[in-house]
Amino acid sequence: MESLFNSDESVNINYLNPIEGIQFDGTTFALYDPNFKIENNLNIAFQLQTFAQDGLIMWLGDPFPENSFTIEIQNKQLIARVVINGQPFSVRTEFVKNRLCDGLWHFITIRLDGNLLTMKVDKRNFMKTEPRVNDIQMRGPLFIAGYSAQYSPPYISVRTKDFFCGNLRNLKINNSPVDWLAPKNTLSSATPEFHSADRTSFNHLYQQQQQQQRPIISNSAIFDSTRANNNHNSSNDSKHYQTVTATMTTTTKKFSV
Repeated sequence: MESLFNSDESVNINYLNPIEGIQFDGTTFALYDPNFKIENNLNIAFQLQTFAQDGLIMWLGDPFPENSFTIEIQNKQLIARVVINGQPFSVRTEFVKNRLCDGLWHFITIRLDGNLLTMKVDKRNFMKTEPRVNDIQMRGPLFIAGYSAQYSPPYISVRTKDFFCGNLRNLKINNSPVDWLAPKNTLSSATPEFHSADRTSFNHLYQQQQQQQRPIISNSAIFDSTRANNNHNSSNDSKHYQTVTATMTTTTKKFSV
């Protein structure tokens, strides 16, 4: 199975550094693997920084049968959800106060071990066991921060309507680090492809934010993570930032086997 896209123009993506992450503006997304497999076990670790109260962080959909895996923020809560044969089970945070969407870096670990789904957010642990699940097998495109317009995830799989707006860094999938800058097919790490969902909507959002004189975490502005954590900055900070050009695409065909 492979993805078929036409490259129409380029979009600047700003990275914190080659291994530490990338910022998403709510319209861009990444395709990690067009043919990703989950066979009973999955381990995902990352750090996130956002003010957004809703947003899709990761999604894999396998329509045959109706299986999926989702990580999303909904109403300031982090949720990991597995759907097997149309039957969902999920684990979610239970924060009373806003302990996630506060602009600070948070450490996230999510593990799927058969019918056991666990999640750790900073030092807090959450878990869910689904005894009716005996075997988990799914395969499909694994998206980060959103998904292609050719897909329409069902509500049972994805509840939020928003793409992720914020920063992700130190992402590891099954203990393999995601190197946002490495060439494709690098053996030591996986490199996602970048796409834009709707450039028009982003321009409209940017104009609104400019009028309100409010900052926007976007793919055209560098966000300083050290400042968010109230650390001291130095003149050398700029050396840790790199701007590269990724491919902005429009979909021409569906993923095909």
